[in-house]
Amino acid sequence: MKIVVYEAIWCTDCRTMKPMWRNLRLEFPKLIIEEIDYSENDKKLPENIQKYQIHDIPTAIFFDKNNNELSRLTGLRHRDDFIDLINKYKNL
Repeated sequence: MKIVVYEAIWCTDCRTMKPMWRNLRLEFPKLIIEEIDYSENDKKLPENIQKYQIHDIPTAIFFDKNNNELSRLTGLRHRDDFIDLINKYKNL
C-alpha cells in the first residue's frame, strides 16, 4: 500500500502532520509514503492535482499495489484516522 500526501511548506496543518509521516514509516516499514509539496514547481504536479482532484491540502490518498485509489483523508487529521485505514487496507 502507498499513501501519497499533497502538502505545502506554508501549510500549518501540513507542518503539524509531518512528524506523523516519519512515525508511520517506522511503525509500518512496508508502507510507502510519498510526500508531494504543492508549492514546488514539479512538472507533474498540475497533472496530478487535476487527475486526483486535489482541492484541499493536506490531502492523503491511499493506493493499493495496482495504484487504484482506496480512500483519502483531507485536512488536519488524527493519527488514529490513518491507522484505521492502514489496518483496513494493509492486505491489499
